[in-house]
Amino acid sequence: MTPGVSVWVIGTGPLRRELRAEILEQVPDSHLVWQGLDRRGLRHRGEVRFRSLGDDRTEVTLRMEVGGRALL
Repeated sequence: MTPGVSVWVIGTGPLRRELRAEILEQVPDSHLVWQGLDRRGLRHRGEVRFRSLGDDRTEVTLRMEVGGRALL
């Protein structure tokens, strides 16, 4: 795998789809920003943010934009 590129598997039930994403920004324990690398199929980008709510709890906020062909 290329540095800065991750592979995600999404799906529901028996349906699965593999997506490649470039990590644009990553701050440990704070947030991650990405954009999809599949230019001809499913386009996606977004960010996930993490906020500590104490020793054993974390609030996770996900914002994702998806477009293009069918997801699965």
